[in-house]
Parts: sequence; structure tokens; C-alpha cells
Amino acid sequence: MNTKPVLSYRRHVKNEDLNAAGTLFGGRLMEWCDEAGALYAFCQMKTKKLVTLKVSELIFKEPSKLGDILEFYAYTIKEGTTSFTLKLEVQRKTIDDDSVSNTLMLDCEMVFVAIDGNGKPTSWKKA
Repeated sequence: MNTKPVLSYRRHVKNEDLNAAGTLFGGRLMEWCDEAGALYAFCQMKTKKLVTLKVSELIFKEPSKLGDILEFYAYTIKEGTTSFTLKLEVQRKTIDDDSVSNTLMLDCEMVFVAIDGNGKPTSWKKA
């Protein structure tokens, strides 16, 4: 089981991702979290047939602005028979002339469930 965060996904914040306040839309970040979590779950569960069952509370700790690079780190919390629980952390990478720093923007737990061809929960193959 992977208990160390693994870089799962990266996004660059562009104009079309911003709200009227000039910061990243919360809904856009939630969409990216779901995609990042699913990508990690696909690889761990070795299937593309899965659905998002649950996302824990999302608290936006820091805003993101135009040009920011967001990094999505995931790690395994629990491997069930049909489900897979992970923790996802989103960090804003700031690159200045002299340094690079990361700031935690949010973290959450996500649960994905493997499904069969009829959309019903099915067991998945553990590594």
C-alpha cells in the first residue's frame, strides 16, 4: 500500500479558469481533484471502470491565480473489495526568480468504486 504521496496530476491556471474576483473557480478545482483522484485510482485498481462514490469536505485554504501551477498528490488510505479510498492534496507551486515553493491549497479523502458493465459494484484486482 502506498502511504507516501505520489504526484498524480498537474494543471496550469489559465484565464478561462478564473472567476470575476480573478481567482480560480472552486468548481474547476473540484473537477480537477476528481480527475486527479480518478487517475490515481485507475492506476492502483488497474481498471478504468470506476465511479466516484464520495469526496470528503473540501476547505479551500489558499486561493489560486492566473499562471499558478497546481500539483495534485495522492496516496492510498484503504483498499476495499470493490472500493478504493485515497487522500488527495493540492499544492500551489510558486516559481520566483530565485526559488520554488509549495503551498497547500486543500486536501480531501475520496472513495472510488469499481463497476461492471451494468454499472454495479464489482471486485477489483489488487496488486
